[in-house]
Formats: sequence, C-alpha cells, structure tokens
Amino acid sequence: MTTKNEFNDQINKILLMKLKTLILKNLRNEDLPEFNELVKQNNANILLQFANSRIPDLGNQLFNEIYNLKQRLESSIK
Repeated sequence: MTTKNEFNDQINKILLMKLKTLILKNLRNEDLPEFNELVKQNNANILLQFANSRIPDLGNQLFNEIYNLKQRLESSIK
C-alpha cells in the first residue's frame, strides 16, 4: 500500500513535470538553453522565477493545470 508521503512525492513529481511542459510550450527558442540548465537543478521555485519573467499569464496557466490535475485525481479516488 502506498503511504501518504509516497503519494505526495508522486504528486510533486507530476506537478514538476507539468510545470516543465507548460514552460517549454511557452518559451522562445532563445530561452531554451538557459531553461535546460535550470531544469538540471530540479527546483520548481527556480523554474517558476525564470518562467515568470518570460511568460505572460503564467500564473493563470499554472492555476488551470493544477486545478485540472486536482479534478482528475479526485475523480480517480472516488
């Protein structure tokens, strides 16, 4: 059986992957080398700071992604 900590770790990994994907979809080509270097650090806060400075409306996009993920998780648990 999966513990609560293991479940939370999996959710965090999924969110980090979603964040990376969302950022990649919206970055300009000239920003990709710097983004790739930051990804190696595997730190969501650093990625958010970088992306927030380069992607307009990032907050709303992230909110929608997280909300949709929450809805899917809740429906799979029921």
